[in-house]
Formats: sequence, structure tokens, C-alpha cells
Amino acid sequence: GINIFNADGRYLTRIGREGRGPGEFASAPAIYIKSNRLYVIDIMSYRINIFSVDSLSLIRSVNINPTNKPDELTDYNIHQVLPIGNGTYLTGFDKFLRNLSELPVGSKVDTLYRRHYYFESDGRLNPKQVLEVKDQTVIVSSFFGGVGPTTFQFFDKPLITVSNNGTIYAANSNEFLIKEYSTDGHYLRAIFHPYK
Repeated sequence: GINIFNADGRYLTRIGREGRGPGEFASAPAIYIKSNRLYVIDIMSYRINIFSVDSLSLIRSVNINPTNKPDELTDYNIHQVLPIGNGTYLTGFDKFLRNLSELPVGSKVDTLYRRHYYFESDGRLNPKQVLEVKDQTVIVSSFFGGVGPTTFQFFDKPLITVSNNGTIYAANSNEFLIKEYSTDGHYLRAIFHPYK
């Protein structure tokens, strides 16, 4: 569930709970507030629960399990969902790694890319790719008798956010380079500062 506190830190109430129904969560949710709406993204349930910030009541749930996934996303899973505010959601997909057992344990995979598309307000995926950024490096590791991908918090990773007007900002955690893109993914400009 989500615990609500006032500005002074006093506990007010709790919304949501574990479950698979409307207003419930199957995994730790990601939370965003835009235009008096609390967007609760539950990747495990492929659902966005939208609450009113004022009344804390559930407004609606949006199914984000793409039935119309384009072929280029066959081996990709939803990684991040960002509400735009106009009823659409910028959604990042990362590659599901197969055949890792063919790679030596300890090898690095740093050629992965995260692809971004829009979900419409009805939960339909727009098939036009908006943005592609380099994904986090993974290490092939052995655990529980199998081989799988492992990553660490100290590895560099992509950082994506969207402004209230829909402008997309993309960066990588290992450098001070923030790229700005229009809503449809066209590069506009960048902010850069070298540092050691």
C-alpha cells in the first residue's frame, strides 16, 4: 500500500493494498504526481492505478499489457512508465536476455538499448518508437544452478524523465550530459558540464 503523510510528516491514511484488483498492487509501485493525479505504476500487474490527490479515491485503472506489441519488441519487457499528463504514458522497454548460458560467466553485456514508446489513454501501444537510449550494463552470473543477468547500482544507467509539457529529458548516470527531446523524440539541445 501507499502511506500518505501531510507536509509536517503526520500520518494521514493509506491507499491500496496487495492484490490484483483495481487499486491494488502486485509489486512495489512507482509513484508519480501530475495535475492533481497520483499515478501508481504496477509493472507486475501491467496496470496503472490513477487516484485523485484531493480525495485519494481511485479514478480508474489502465491496462498496459500490450496486445499490439510490434515485432521489434518481441524480446522486450516494460521497464518504466512515465505519465505525460494528457492521458498518454512514455514507456521504456528493456531487452529480456535469452541464451545467456552460451556466454562465459563474468562476461559483460553492454550493447543493450532501452526503447521508448507511448501508451495511449486506452492502454493501446503506439507502434512508433519515440526514443532509444543505451541501457545498463549487465554481468552474466551463475546462481541457483542456472545462468542469468546481474547488474549493480554503481553501474552507469539511463535516466529518463518527462516535463509537464511533454518534453523528454535523457541522461546517463556516469556523465553530466542531459539531452532534451521533443514529445515525438526529436533532439532539441543538451546541457553538458565536464567533471572528473
